[in-house]
Amino acid sequence: MKTGFDIPPAKSWRMNKNRTCGWRQKARLVTWSIVTAAPTGMQRWAPYIVGIVELKNGERMMTQIVGVEVKELKKGLKCVGVMRRLFEVSPDQVIIYGVVFEIERE
Repeated sequence: MKTGFDIPPAKSWRMNKNRTCGWRQKARLVTWSIVTAAPTGMQRWAPYIVGIVELKNGERMMTQIVGVEVKELKKGLKCVGVMRRLFEVSPDQVIIYGVVFEIERE
């Protein structure tokens, strides 16, 4: 079975070029959960927030939510997709970046 890390970058891009990635897109927070038992590579950020956001086009996506304290969370918060490092890696590994959603401050 192949994982996303086994697929050459060009082929991965072709397979996903029509997929919404969320980067720089505006969204609203639909629901969220707090992750306290982080998987390998994400212990540095635990506890952290994951949530479902709804993009302007109506699509929903699961993502990490950043830039907000747990006590400030509420349904409908405005957020925007930003690029962040996703995992801690050793110096000889490739740094993996991805889109997370940051709460917009007014």
